[in-house]
Amino acid sequence: GRSSGASIYWYQPQSQNFAAFMLDYFSTQGNRPILNNKGVIWRSFALARPSTTPAVLLEVGFMTNPPEITDLARPARQQELAGVLADGIAQWIVSKV
Repeated sequence: GRSSGASIYWYQPQSQNFAAFMLDYFSTQGNRPILNNKGVIWRSFALARPSTTPAVLLEVGFMTNPPEITDLARPARQQELAGVLADGIAQWIVSKV
């Protein structure tokens, strides 16, 4: 079958909780939530390696999956997902103060 769904990668310990929160938030919000949640995964990706602040890499779909790439290529869907991402970051920050 084709790969589909979302996954999030973290590397530094301070990012693990952020990764779990963001994948849960991202997977349940928006007009069409991403339901095929592939999980929170530890990997040494450069974008997830900053050592002083939480940093994660969120994968929201697969270019090898024609329905997903078609959906993700739509500007309206990109705006929606960006809004969900921004809201999730804000919610996580609020939960920490």
